[in-house]
Amino acid sequence: AQCPQLSNLHIGKNQLKHVDLTPLASCPNLTHLDFFQNPLTSIDLGPLSHCPHLTRLVLSRCKLEHIDLTPLAECHELRSFSIDYNQLRRIDLTPLASCSGLEGLQLSYNPLEEVDITPLFQCRRLERLRIDEGARVVADAEYRRGVKPPFFRGFRGKPIRDRLEWRTTSATSSEV
Repeated sequence: AQCPQLSNLHIGKNQLKHVDLTPLASCPNLTHLDFFQNPLTSIDLGPLSHCPHLTRLVLSRCKLEHIDLTPLAECHELRSFSIDYNQLRRIDLTPLASCSGLEGLQLSYNPLEEVDITPLFQCRRLERLRIDEGARVVADAEYRRGVKPPFFRGFRGKPIRDRLEWRTTSATSSEV
């Protein structure tokens, strides 16, 4: 099914256990996609690489255990991404480096062990970054000097800059 004019799709609270996003590859004008509170343990975001105008993605409260964000590297207009209240232990944020307009990223309420925020230093508009205080937050030491993105100030609770461990490429030890 082709739906080139579709801009918003909200299918939250539908008890979906599996969803195939393939039809969305023919929706280049999709700007908002919301799967809030569906019992999805995984989701293939591949078709979203064909949605260059996606600005808001909500995968909150979906019981996700793992996710590959690679397709989001093509969503250059992404401004808000919520993936909080899931079961994620690890997440690779590298694809988000190409989302330079990203303003908000919700990762809280996941049992994340470690979050490497190095890719987020490319997101100069990122103001809202939520990561639970139990997660170890690391970044490459090369970004220690220079202009810090707005999220560095923190929001509620302990600021990210106070929790960040700077990692050098030659060692695993870090400075706080």
